[in-house]
Amino acid sequence: MMNASRDREAARVASEREQTLTLRAINSVRSLRITPNPRSWSASPDMTLAWPEPPQLLELRLAVGYSPFPAFAVIVDKVDHGRVLVVERMAPDSNKELRLSINSSAFGPGEYRLRLQGYTWRGDRVDVGWIRLQVADPH
Repeated sequence: MMNASRDREAARVASEREQTLTLRAINSVRSLRITPNPRSWSASPDMTLAWPEPPQLLELRLAVGYSPFPAFAVIVDKVDHGRVLVVERMAPDSNKELRLSINSSAFGPGEYRLRLQGYTWRGDRVDVGWIRLQVADPH
């Protein structure tokens, strides 16, 4: 009986983990406009959002009008996990925003750090903005 109980608990945990890690179909779009901190990481998250259930297409609009660079790289790291995404050579739209659309089921609960880098005329990357994004656990 002890083994069956332990096995059921392990199966439940595995099922929850699978749901967190599986890319699922979206049912709506949510637009989030975020202004990066141009100096360094903020002491607290710049934005906190509940992990959407059912999944949504998160349209991140990163305001970069303060920066003179014509092209940018966006690096997304999950704290205590590692690199999640790198997008290179993005050009801002006419509103001076970088637009990045992401299926929310690709991101589990936790803290994410977005670093924006501008490209110099030589192709070197220079840090120009930082964002801390907290995705809250729905439970």
